[in-house]
Parts: sequence; structure tokens; C-alpha cells
Amino acid sequence: MEVALITDDTVTRDGGSAFTAQLASTRLRLLVAFHGLNARNVPCWIIARKTPEDLIVTGAFLKSDTVLLGKIGRDHAATLQASKSAGKTIFIDIPDPLDANEGLAPLRRAAAFADGVVVPTPELASLVRQWVPETASVAVIPEPYEEPISPVLFQPTGDRPLELLWFGAPRNARFLANYIEDLAELAETRPIKLTVLSGRSPYFDQLIARYPDLPGANFQVTHKDWSPGRQTACLSACDIVLIPGAPDGASQTKSANRLVNSIAAGRLAVASPIPSYLPFSDFATIERSMRVGGKGRWQPTVRTLKTGLPRVRTGSARTSAGILSARCG
Repeated sequence: MEVALITDDTVTRDGGSAFTAQLASTRLRLLVAFHGLNARNVPCWIIARKTPEDLIVTGAFLKSDTVLLGKIGRDHAATLQASKSAGKTIFIDIPDPLDANEGLAPLRRAAAFADGVVVPTPELASLVRQWVPETASVAVIPEPYEEPISPVLFQPTGDRPLELLWFGAPRNARFLANYIEDLAELAETRPIKLTVLSGRSPYFDQLIARYPDLPGANFQVTHKDWSPGRQTACLSACDIVLIPGAPDGASQTKSANRLVNSIAAGRLAVASPIPSYLPFSDFATIERSMRVGGKGRWQPTVRTLKTGLPRVRTGSARTSAGILSARCG
């Protein structure tokens, strides 16, 4: 087997020999597959950000007998037609969508060509089964954590602001926006500093202008550009991670990668009750309200997090192994 992994995401070297990518689902799915295949001495290549016309004449594509497409945003009909004509086996990795309809459109079209599809959640699998040929397999492979395992810590002391963190793609800021007024109200009784770790967006600029990071302000918002290293640093520095979503809408098919990474980092997460988060309810606070209270409110969850983290780590490690075995067949 010789495999070409195809993505429209930006893939670069991480400073050493390993690859990294801009989007979490590429790092946690395609690149896990790439490194797993390499470890098993299966020839594989990454083809990133090429048009189908350029892609199908690359040496990597021509040599491959199997293609795995993931995190694609353009129409890859020509890529898929060329793969079918050459008798290649076609796998499609469908991560949680950029948008419930628009973001899935290229992957939905690609799924019609698939011999096999991999998704992160059972809810997405139910949707995808409507798109694929009857002979195609659909496998659910959750995403592993990528954060270093860190001690559980929740010790907000004195009068310092409670440090909150939200991280994610700018398109998901709409979920955070639903709770900003609540946070501003709570900051009247306990100062709050919210770090937004993401790309730039007009909404974040408005938020910072409204709640600037000024000494003495009850509610302060600061923005930092996302990077893997900065994510690790911000998780280490925060008290609570906020992971709001839309439990009855667009978040139904989302993966649990932000929650699992927060748990691996030893941080308390307050998350909306979307399906992929519910299995982790013993290790986080899963509720519709993002209201964050005093230390006493969180102690039961923190104690459970401390005692249960080894089990969560083991489960996440098995998830990682599952992705490798699924990719390598």
C-alpha cells in the first residue's frame, strides 16, 4: 500500500522533522495517520493546498494506490475522478463541519466516491451514511488529545481576576458571544480576565474595545493569536476553560477535541451539553449555562478530575491508537 494524504489545510514542519497544521482536525486526524503509517513503514506522502489540476500530476499522487482526503474546502471532483480511473482506493476523513451545511458541502460531494469514510462522532456518522455508496464503510474514530499531560490545578486565590480561556476558530465566536453579558455581570462580584485564543475577527476587535485589558477593570478581554505552543501556555495559565456550543443546533456533530485537550492539560472546563462531551461529564462541568462561580462550587468537579484523570488519559491514548489502526487497515 502507498498512500497520498490530501488536504487543503496549511501543513508545515514544526521546527523539527514532524509536520504540523493550522487546523486541529488536520493535526489530530490526517497527521496522526501520516505518522502512524510512517511508523509502520507504509510509504505515504502529504499533498497540501494544491488545486486538483496540479495535484493529479504530482509524483506522490501518481505513485499512490490509496488516497485519503481530509479537511478539503475546494471541489475535488477532478482528484476523485482521476483516483477512480486509476483504480485507487478512496478514503475520506470528515471532521466536524465548518458550518452545518456550507462547510460540509465539498466533503459531502467527495463522500459519493468513497470506499470508506472516517468521522469523529456517531452523530456525524448518521449524517454521512446518507451520502456514501451502500458498499462504503463508515467508521467512528474520536480524536486524541495533543496537549502535554499536566497536573490538575484550580487554585484561584486572593483578589486577582479569575482567568478564563476560550480557544477555537473565529467562526465559533458566535457561541462565546451568547455568554459575554453573563460574564460581564459576574465580573461585578469577582474580577474576570478572559483570554481569547484564536485568529483575528471583527467581533474580537469589538469585544476588546468594549472590555479592554486595563488595570482595575472588573472584566477584561485580551486576544492572542493561536499557535500550538500558545495554546499550551494559555491552558497552563488559566483557571477555567469555556467551551460553549449550540446543544440543539450546529454543535450536534462536533468532536470533543477541545474538551479532551483541556482535561489533559489538567484544567477545569465548563462546556455545553453537546453529545460528544457527555461521556466526559465526570471530568468537566457540562451545563447549558456558562456562568462561572466561586471556588467552592467547583470543588466536587476538581476532586473528580484529579482522581479520574488517569482513566481519561488511558481512554485518550486508546483513541489515538484507534486512529492509527483504522488508518493503517
